Amino acid sequence: MAAVALDGRPLARSRRVLVTTCGRCENTGMQFTPDRRSVGTRWGDAPVQIEAVTGRLTLPGAGWRARALDPAGQPARAAPVERGPDACTLRLAPAAGTMWYLLTR
Repeated sequence: MAAVALDGRPLARSRRVLVTTCGRCENTGMQFTPDRRSVGTRWGDAPVQIEAVTGRLTLPGAGWRARALDPAGQPARAAPVERGPDACTLRLAPAAGTMWYLLTR
């Protein structure tokens, strides 16, 4: 999982954060070497297969809203956020159908 401020501010002061979640990710038919350090030229084909992540991500500050992003990076639907006075928690689940979330406030 990675959280990146899109406005160059620290996460605690950011107004836009991109969250990426993924366990394993590889193309269909991708073939690794026996030591799994390379695929050489055996990259496989579409579609990409991902291992969805279940968990929670807590960001400092109040007022966060989250949107699940579609494969083109466009906001698709609201994602559940638990709001507290000093932090908000994004609930990550395979049911969201994405590995990307945009958090804004």
